[in-house]
Amino acid sequence: MELAEGFRRRLERGDYRALLDERLREVMAQAAEQRGLAEEVGALRFAMARLLAEEEDPGALALGISRLATASARLARTQRELNQEPELLTDAISQILRDLDEARDAPG
Repeated sequence: MELAEGFRRRLERGDYRALLDERLREVMAQAAEQRGLAEEVGALRFAMARLLAEEEDPGALALGISRLATASARLARTQRELNQEPELLTDAISQILRDLDEARDAPG
């Protein structure tokens, strides 16, 4: 309960940098440098293969495949957009990191 209250207080103050630990900030910075979504595609393929191998209920299988196919289509669309304008994602993540740094350094 105290953790949730502390989170809300930092959020209300706009202390966004304090919401993320150093490791998460590092991961976000690395993500800003990557232009492809190969790992995400691999994860979706793995999830689909596992679902096909393990799910015996036809209804649950259909629902799961539908959701994974939708996620795959969104990912493909995102990859296509990144290939057309790859700097947009990098710029957006970089701006978020700059905003977090500014919020941390701001008085108050």
